[in-house]
Amino acid sequence: MKQFTAELKAQIEECLEYHFDLEIIHLVDKDATPFTGNKICRMVSDLFQNTYAVSYDHTFVVIQNEFDYNRQVLERIAFEADASVACFKLYKDFNSYEELIELLK
Repeated sequence: MKQFTAELKAQIEECLEYHFDLEIIHLVDKDATPFTGNKICRMVSDLFQNTYAVSYDHTFVVIQNEFDYNRQVLERIAFEADASVACFKLYKDFNSYEELIELLK
């Protein structure tokens, strides 16, 4: 979790500095248990470099390009795995790391 928050904060700050877009996709595996592990993370980590399993049922993916395509891929995976998906966009839903953390509470 500490690695995720540090890397996420750095990515957001870099995007703000250079006016780049960024999306955070939050996937929740409704069927996951601490004993079965995070199947969503296993499914998306091969496709997306910035994938973070922050718990056995919560996975975050940071996207910095090809937003529509990548979001569709993640939504399809979530649908197949019966997981929920939420998308948070920099400049639209949040404007800082702190604002994103407030949204996730």
